[in-house]
Amino acid sequence: MAAGRYKSRLLNYLVEQVQKIQFQTARGLRQARTGLVWGAQILLYPLYVAFQASRVVGRQMGTAAAAPRQLIQPPEPKSADVPLQNVLKRAQTLADQGAIAAITSQGPSSGADPWGDRSNQPSTQPPRNPQARNPQARNPQPRNPQNSNDNRSSSSPSGL
Repeated sequence: MAAGRYKSRLLNYLVEQVQKIQFQTARGLRQARTGLVWGAQILLYPLYVAFQASRVVGRQMGTAAAAPRQLIQPPEPKSADVPLQNVLKRAQTLADQGAIAAITSQGPSSGADPWGDRSNQPSTQPPRNPQARNPQARNPQPRNPQNSNDNRSSSSPSGL
């Protein structure tokens, strides 16, 4: 009896040859496709590198051309600098009007408050009490060495 699918040896031989041709054809097509893809990548890679290099050079040239314009224009103040700039502008206008000169001419030895005389006004805040913040300062407890838990090795509560 034949070892193939059919009883006929000729028919089994033909089926085997057809399957072999199909396998070889499929393998050849896979190899051809892989070769074409690799060949296209090898041929197109230099063009890709040249394109990317031109993009990078174009960006660098664009930023280099924009740099002189940035040097001509004054930099915009940062958001944190805006209040400081406003104070400096106000101080400059006061100095131009002579208001600061009048305050500084009195000097610190005159005892005058440059922002108005507040020495006769009562304070709206209660006096500070340092003990109010620290509860230990109000009720200090003396440390008793007999009641401390420093001696933990003893097993009796009386410490004997």
